[in-house]
Amino acid sequence: MKKILRPVIFVGEWVLFYYVLLHILVFNMIFFANMIFTDAPWEEPIILPLVDSLLYIVGIGIVCFLYIKYLVGNVFYRKLKEVVWALLFGINLLSCILWFSMSYPFNLTNNDRILLIASILVSAILTIQIVLKFRNRK
Repeated sequence: MKKILRPVIFVGEWVLFYYVLLHILVFNMIFFANMIFTDAPWEEPIILPLVDSLLYIVGIGIVCFLYIKYLVGNVFYRKLKEVVWALLFGINLLSCILWFSMSYPFNLTNNDRILLIASILVSAILTIQIVLKFRNRK
C-alpha cells in the first residue's frame, strides 16, 4: 500500500503547486492587463466577480495552510518544498502590493481593491507560516 500511496502523494503535491502557480499568474496578469490595456474611456477592464473570487482566494489559502502545516517527506524534500512555496507566496505578496499601490492612479474598482487586500493577507499569512516553520526546524 505504501508503494502506491507515496507516488500519488508526490504527484498530488506538485499538481497542487502548479495549480496554485497557474491561478496566481492568471490573477496577477488580469491586474496587469487592466492597468496597461484600459487606458482609453471606451475600453472596459476585466472584471472578477467579488464573492466567487474572494471565496476562491480564501479556499486556496486554507488548503495551502493545511498542506504546509502537514508537509510529508524527508527533511531535505520538506525544506525544498518550503522554499518553493515561500518564494511563490512571497512574490505574489509583493506583486499584489504593487497592484494595490497602483490601483488609485489607474482607477480600479473597489471590488478589485478588496480582492487585492484579501490576496495580500492570505499570501502574508502563508509566507509567515512557512518562514516560522522553516526557522523552527533548524
